[in-house]
Amino acid sequence: MAQIVAWGLATAPGPSPEGAAWPIFVTVTDFRPCAWCGRPIEQSGGRGRPRAYCRRSCRQRDFEARRRARELGLAETDLVVTRRQVEVLDDLVYVLGCAVADVDAQLASDRSAAQLERSLSWLLEAARPLLSAGEHLRGGQPATPAPAASRAGTTDGAAREGNGA
Repeated sequence: MAQIVAWGLATAPGPSPEGAAWPIFVTVTDFRPCAWCGRPIEQSGGRGRPRAYCRRSCRQRDFEARRRARELGLAETDLVVTRRQVEVLDDLVYVLGCAVADVDAQLASDRSAAQLERSLSWLLEAARPLLSAGEHLRGGQPATPAPAASRAGTTDGAAREGNGA
């Protein structure tokens, strides 16, 4: 099931001379994600077990992680996250929540196109660091806190940040 190639005849889109048929080629390739890093792996059509890892280093890291989890008595469904990573995510979610509250208040009083554009920009500015932190967690890299929201008029996101969060 690695690759399916279909060939057939179909009428050409739009006007064609005398309803001519055109050959249609469709190629479907089976990709599965690497069991360690999630990169897509193209599966070969040969016999044997499908590849689970994109590189030997991914296979080795997964083996080490499974061995360490067994030593610690962790189930496969358990997730290990550092306290710092949880704090960073909590801070980023708080900033996003403040941005939503700000936008709600601003749009209640002014629904002009310029205000909508500023509000959307502010929401995106607050959401992107959270998305980035999630990507770092999925990639196994430490999440780093994003700089504080530098927009005047935030509710109390700047005050929380100064509390050593």
